Amino acid sequence: EDRVETVILEDEAFCAEITVPGGEAVLYRTWQPGEARVIAVRVTNLSPKLWNVHPKSAHPLRVGCVWTSLETQKQLEDTCRADLEHALGPGESAELRLLVRAPMTPGRYQLELDMVQELISWFSAKGSRPLRCNVDVKYSPMELLRTRLRSFRRRLGRHSPSSPSEFMFGIERETVERIVSDAGGHVIRVREYPSAGPEWLSYMYIATK
Repeated sequence: EDRVETVILEDEAFCAEITVPGGEAVLYRTWQPGEARVIAVRVTNLSPKLWNVHPKSAHPLRVGCVWTSLETQKQLEDTCRADLEHALGPGESAELRLLVRAPMTPGRYQLELDMVQELISWFSAKGSRPLRCNVDVKYSPMELLRTRLRSFRRRLGRHSPSSPSEFMFGIERETVERIVSDAGGHVIRVREYPSAGPEWLSYMYIATK
């Protein structure tokens, strides 16, 4: 029967540097809800102690991520992990590939990358400095349009042919202009166009590409 190792780091060993070799722009770039990105993360042992690694360890060393909503201060369940596969002496580094998935709810978040010894402690809880960045999670204009169309179709599907209903589906002017821009076009003129009736603020768009 295989023996399970239970080596626990000393407090002074909980000191790491977390960097993104390809540049932190991959983290700061706007995320779409639920989007997944594979992030290359470099971990450096800044402590004077050896980080030992055992394949049967009950407390493996890993790099992980935590999302926190800046609007509610609620910390989301952390699910992404990447194992440190070999021991690191003082000053040594290793590069890990971490699959990071954005929250499903749009908003403003803090994304934190940190080392953790499972079931013992995050390194930041022992005074180590994690990598933190504030990012936006929101739909792109085209995805926002697709999401609203899906919602519209679901609403429409709830009405039977025997009781027809009329629907008006509105899109904000800013979203329309961003969709045109993302498609390589340029809106050269916008004017009010009251064809939808007095209950709606409607526009006519003139665009070129």
